[in-house]
Amino acid sequence: MISLDGPSGGPAYFYLATALPPDLREPLTLYISSDDECAVWLDGDLVHFFRGTRGCTPDHPDVAYADATGTKGQLVVLVMNHVGTAAFSIAVSNSPASTAF
Repeated sequence: MISLDGPSGGPAYFYLATALPPDLREPLTLYISSDDECAVWLDGDLVHFFRGTRGCTPDHPDVAYADATGTKGQLVVLVMNHVGTAAFSIAVSNSPASTAF
């Protein structure tokens, strides 16, 4: 975890980007947890959005579904932390949600 609570306070934004490997360019289940707000795009299409404040809880993530079939697999994440320590977690599975863990 990193602390983004600077002397002037206020929110901090960070972006993460990656390309999914070819074997994951199919219907996917995304398990996402963030502190605080979060948006996730797949090839420019918004596939997850959370607005509010919360702690990062990877054991109890938000679940989103995205079909990466025929895409470039470009995954971009924006996390906005309001104050204090920031955290983010994402897991990608090509198994149905009930069997991914």
